[in-house]
Amino acid sequence: MMTMSRAQVTTFLVQVLLPLLVVLLLGPIHCRADVSAQPTPPSGTAVPDYAKAAAQYQSTQDIVNRVWPKLSPEVRSYLDVQLRPRSQVRPMVTAPGSVGISAAAANAATQDEISGRCVLGLRRMISLANLTSPATLASADAAGKPASGLLAFNTKFWGDYGECEIYSNVSRYCLVSASLYVFSALVPVTQYLGYQPHQWGFCVPKECTEHDVSLLFTYGTFNGTSIPLKDLYRIQPNTSVSADCTLEIEYEARHIASIFICAALGLFVLLGTTIDWLDESLKAPTPEEQDGPAIAYTPPPGAPLNAPVATPTSNTSTSTGALTGSRVITESGAGRENRHANGDVLVERGTSDGDDRLLFSADDAPGDDVPLLKRQSGDLMTYTPLAAAGMVTSGGASSPLAISMVTSQQTMLSQVMDNPLARFLLCFSLLRNARRLLDTNVPKGAITCINGIRVLSITWVILGHTFLMCSNYLTNPYREMQILERFTFQTVSNAFFAVDTFFFLSGLLVMYLSLKQLDNHHGKMPWFKFYFHRVWRLTPAYMIALMILYNVLPFFGTGPTWPGTVTFADQCKKYWWTNLLYINNFYPKNFNDQCFSWAWYLANDMQFYIISPLFLILMYRSKLAGTVSMALTMIVSWVVTAALCAHYNFAMGTLAKAPPPGHNTDYTSIVYEKPYCRISPYLVGLFLGAVLRRGDEFPFVRSFKQLPRGTRLIIATAGWLFSGVLFLSTLFGLYHQAHHNEFLSKEAMILYVTFARPAWSLGLAWMVWACHSGYGNIINSLLSMSFWIPLSRLTYSVYLVHFMAILVGYGSLLKPFAYTDTFMIFFFLGYVFMSFLVAAALYLAAEAPFLELEKIFFHTHRSATPPRPATSSPTTATRVVNQ
Repeated sequence: MMTMSRAQVTTFLVQVLLPLLVVLLLGPIHCRADVSAQPTPPSGTAVPDYAKAAAQYQSTQDIVNRVWPKLSPEVRSYLDVQLRPRSQVRPMVTAPGSVGISAAAANAATQDEISGRCVLGLRRMISLANLTSPATLASADAAGKPASGLLAFNTKFWGDYGECEIYSNVSRYCLVSASLYVFSALVPVTQYLGYQPHQWGFCVPKECTEHDVSLLFTYGTFNGTSIPLKDLYRIQPNTSVSADCTLEIEYEARHIASIFICAALGLFVLLGTTIDWLDESLKAPTPEEQDGPAIAYTPPPGAPLNAPVATPTSNTSTSTGALTGSRVITESGAGRENRHANGDVLVERGTSDGDDRLLFSADDAPGDDVPLLKRQSGDLMTYTPLAAAGMVTSGGASSPLAISMVTSQQTMLSQVMDNPLARFLLCFSLLRNARRLLDTNVPKGAITCINGIRVLSITWVILGHTFLMCSNYLTNPYREMQILERFTFQTVSNAFFAVDTFFFLSGLLVMYLSLKQLDNHHGKMPWFKFYFHRVWRLTPAYMIALMILYNVLPFFGTGPTWPGTVTFADQCKKYWWTNLLYINNFYPKNFNDQCFSWAWYLANDMQFYIISPLFLILMYRSKLAGTVSMALTMIVSWVVTAALCAHYNFAMGTLAKAPPPGHNTDYTSIVYEKPYCRISPYLVGLFLGAVLRRGDEFPFVRSFKQLPRGTRLIIATAGWLFSGVLFLSTLFGLYHQAHHNEFLSKEAMILYVTFARPAWSLGLAWMVWACHSGYGNIINSLLSMSFWIPLSRLTYSVYLVHFMAILVGYGSLLKPFAYTDTFMIFFFLGYVFMSFLVAAALYLAAEAPFLELEKIFFHTHRSATPPRPATSSPTTATRVVNQ
């Protein structure tokens, strides 16, 4: 490529590229400028002469022809191959399938009409007086041009979005998409892809609408070009063309309401955190702050407050010494009371971490933990807050006024903490919700391996969606087609098994925890709470995430593809209520019309939960009845799935090839999101939950436990091998088809779709049972590590927000990118980090607070204020009473 001087580049932009850009856009447009059809201008304003504007535009080709001879021979030589054909644009009416547009399309051009405002804007842009203006130059330079990589199927010519937006007061960026078919003879990859969207970016006058730009492109682009279209493209009369233009979003009532709700949640978090901090600041200090155990006493009448205090030396001793007129009694165990009618004071002592708590006298502030004394040198105790405030004399004596002030503060705090509004706000406390999130204590009997499974599964979901969405932003899709043929890529293309893992875990926990509830209450279950808890557990965070998607997310991104990325706003406006009712997997019928498309999983999970009591009750009353009911339900699911696959004849096997004629392509709407096709993993989870909860009541479990240890180890090893076979066969079962770009036969497709998910869930069932029963070894150790616990609490929120993070990340790209493995790794890790970060905010502001509010509704504990971090060893209480 020859080097052009700066003067030559300027000449090229001003004298050639600008007129050619207009010719490219407008071509043979038949503009019927009808003044009567235009809005009436304000009085005193001259009516624009649209006919004259159109006539001036027709002279654009003459401008190009006049400019061309003035270029230097070197510039003409350089530009001739690429640009000369564009200067010879003329209307063309040809037969379908050849270069140009068909007769039908040309006739349609005479019927459609470009708006007069757009015509005037174009005239202003190309007028000779504006050819050298920065806005006009930027509009020409920002337009997309065919780039290298056509044989790798680079069909994304976005131009420069940022350059166009600099002059957003007079211009706007539009991305035009047209589905074109590329001949496989010249571009081999198209034998896989067929019709694909080609994208061109244009910087057009602000007056032009998306409809105007679509017409300009449709009737002007294919009539003259530097690319040999007859060799590359088969242009059909019905070629679909659409344009997405940048548009300033106007604030509506829904946007304002969403901002108000987010601000209210933030205010609740701030107030709740403040109240919690004040409460914590007046509680007993930590052992590091105490520098030793605290002892409180009630002084006898006339005794000074700073009288020496003897430290008790045993858990059962009574010390008098310096405690004239008092006795110290030590009590151990959890059965002691914190308040006594006689006004005695309790000190909690002897915890594993030395966390001593002093309870205020029952006569002053019952139930509140406050520090009274702190060890000083010489085993003398003084009241620390008073000393810090300068209310203690040099000898350690406190004035009655100081004691009165502290008592008044404690009484006031106690009244505030018992206020319903304070209890409500404390549910939003960032301190306690973060403490709950980071708590790694595990209750006895917990199935610890599911924490690691949860986190790995949600990460797998993010991985699959990262690769699923990247196809729309690649400049080398041919490279992506090669990636699809890799053996290792099967772990990405089959990431949908991660969703089946969540179905399995959901069924497992429902059965395991519900049977425990039934056992503890003699077969009785509060069914209202059973359903209310599930709805209350999922819906608030779900609806807040949907609100953010619909009303807030459109303001978060910008770029060439962003207007097309946020088209879900129209779907949400129509169908948001289906998400609230958890029926979005049935209505709308088309999966692509859903508002919160990835929430189909939540609809299925809720529907499974609704029918789960049928299996719970049967399993509680009869193991045989429960097992048979789940088996029959699974068989029905298999039959329905197989029948649908046979009827619709889905194409299954490769992602890099267009399905052959006669195959249905709407697999997602018909099978993938329907509960009667996805319930198998949930049923396997229900059964395993019953086995883990009541294992000895199942004959095969009793027989296994009675076997010698060596035999059990052999069976466990065989179980792990069988589980591995199930995992590998489902995960890599389609590799042959993917590598050779083939589709499964109809029979093989039916078998795979019907039984792949149950096989996957059976492998999971063995893994969870083996880990929980002591046969997991290193796998159980890895999946049960404590650092998984906080992350596993975020998995629900991560599922809600991760796709939004991907939409913002990809949708805000200013340029398409070329696929490389390294680049995709960084994309994936970035989306994982951002998903967990945003999920933590959603958990702390919505998910955790609403769970605490549920406890207030049902009075599951005295107040919303949780106790201080629990310890494993019993506590010791020291009581000081008056003699």
